Amino acid sequence: MLAYKTKEKEREHAKAYYAAHREEMKAKFREYSKTHKEERAEYNKAYRVANKDKIDNKRKEYYNENRERILENKKEYYIANRAEILKYKKEYQQSKCQKYINKYEYWKIFVDNGGELKCELCNTEEDLLIHHKDVNHQNNDFNNLQCLCRSCHTIVHNKLRAEMRRISDETTE
Repeated sequence: MLAYKTKEKEREHAKAYYAAHREEMKAKFREYSKTHKEERAEYNKAYRVANKDKIDNKRKEYYNENRERILENKKEYYIANRAEILKYKKEYQQSKCQKYINKYEYWKIFVDNGGELKCELCNTEEDLLIHHKDVNHQNNDFNNLQCLCRSCHTIVHNKLRAEMRRISDETTE
C-alpha cells in the first residue's frame, strides 16, 4: 500500500513539474530534435533493415486484428473525399497516358524514317528500346534516336554517367 502511494505522489509531482515547465521543455525537445534528426534517421533505417520480418509480422497481425475497422475508415475517407480522389486519379491517368503517348511517338518517328528494329550495337531483335543520343527526350529528331536492346541501353547510359562524373571531377580540380 505504501509503495502505491509513493508512486502516485511521484506521478503527481512529475505532472506538476511538466505543467510548470511545459514551454521550456518543448523548446529543448525541438532543439534536440533538430540537432539529432539525421542520427535518428540512420538509427531508424538500420532498425527497420535489421527487424524487417518482425515489423512485417506486426503489421500483418495488426491488420488481421483490425481489418473491419481499417476498411470502414477507408470507406468513410473515400466517401468524404470522393471528389478530390477522383480528380487526382483523372490527372494521374492523363499524365501517365501522356507519358506513354510520348514513348510510342519515339518509335513512330524511328520506324517512319526507316530505322531498323534491331539493336545497333549487338544486332539482337529482343527487348528493344529507343535511346536519345543527346539524352534530351524533347529532341525527337530521327538522327537523335537510336534503337538499342535493354542491356546495351544500360551500358550506354553507364558510360554517359562515367563521362559526366569525369567532366565534373575535372572542373572541380
